[in-house]
This record gives sequence, C-alpha cells and structure tokens, in this order.
Amino acid sequence: MLRFTKREEMILLVIIITLVIGSGIIAVNYFTDKKSEKAFVADNTAKKSVESKEEKLEQKQQSEDKELDEILVQVGGEINQPGVYKLREGSRIFQLLDKAGGITSKADLDQMNLVKELKDGEKIIVPKEVTTEKKTAIQGDNQKKTEQDKINLNTATKNELQQLYRIGPALSDRIIEYRNQHGGFNKISELKEVSRIGEKIFQENKERLTVR
Repeated sequence: MLRFTKREEMILLVIIITLVIGSGIIAVNYFTDKKSEKAFVADNTAKKSVESKEEKLEQKQQSEDKELDEILVQVGGEINQPGVYKLREGSRIFQLLDKAGGITSKADLDQMNLVKELKDGEKIIVPKEVTTEKKTAIQGDNQKKTEQDKINLNTATKNELQQLYRIGPALSDRIIEYRNQHGGFNKISELKEVSRIGEKIFQENKERLTVR
C-alpha cells in the first residue's frame, strides 16, 4: 500500500481539486455555449420570420397603394389626343388636358373648371367655342321664345288671362271688355286702366305681358 507524506498528500489534494474545478468550468462553458447557440439560432429564425412577414405586408401595402393612387379618365371633344388616360388620384382637369396633348384652337375653356378634381371612371368633354354669329342667333331665339311665352293683352282668351297673378274670372272679363271698348291695348301699362287692377297687380304681371 502506497503511503504519502503529508506534503505529497497536500499536493495530490490540490491537483484533484484543480481537476474537479477545471472539469466543472469546462462543463459549464460547454452547456452555456450550447444554450447560447440555441438561443441565437431561435432568435435569428424568429427575426427572419418577422422580417419576412413585414416584407410581405410592405409589398402588399405598396401594391394596394399603387392601385388606390391611380384613376382612369376619358377625355374627348376639342382635344388633340382624345382617349383614356391613367392619372394619379387627385389630379385636376388641366393635368388631364396637358397629358392628352392640349386643346384644339376651337376649344372654349371658359366653359370649364380647370382645377376640378377628377374621379375614377369620369368622362371629360372639352366644349367647342361658340361663334359670335351663333351666340347672337341663340340669344335672338331665346328672346323670341320668351316673347312668344308672354300673354298678349290684345289676343289672350279668358283662360289665358287667368294664368296671371290675381286675375280671376271677373277681372279677365273686365280686361276683355276694356279691350273691346278701346280697340285693344296700345301698351301693357294700360292694364292699370281696367277697373280693380292697381299698381301691385300690374307690377306682379308686367314681365309676363306683351302687346302686339
């Protein structure tokens, strides 16, 4: 049986303790590294998964935004390049006209609101300028039509006269009686000469009266 001196026993004990502590440190470091590696892998995987989801959401949002940001509008009339155009949402009429090559020399922009905001699916027609001769003709036709719509005191029937303000059967009879007695009306103001027709009734009706 081996026998050690006290000094040798102390040295051996120190060596054993050192080996045990060293082994423990190595084991702890090993398992700690494994745990850290697993945590790193799991964290990295989760991070990639989150980034992938965020990227997909961003791509989807960009695609939706692109669809929302674009509108289709048709333009015709006095425009150089009539057709259907794709514009950004919120675009104005003047931007559409510019994209369609501008207006023709016959266009009348005074009839348009150039800063009006366009809507998807809208159709814009650029009007043609009305010539002075045509404007005069239209005004003449309107005036003629207005004149024709007026009630002629010299030819109106009893029913027609009753269309006037505050003119009933009795007053319409008096108007016709006055007309027959005086050979007709020379001017609309003569209506005030008829009994029981005063200034108020005349003023209310004068725009609808004529004498021919």
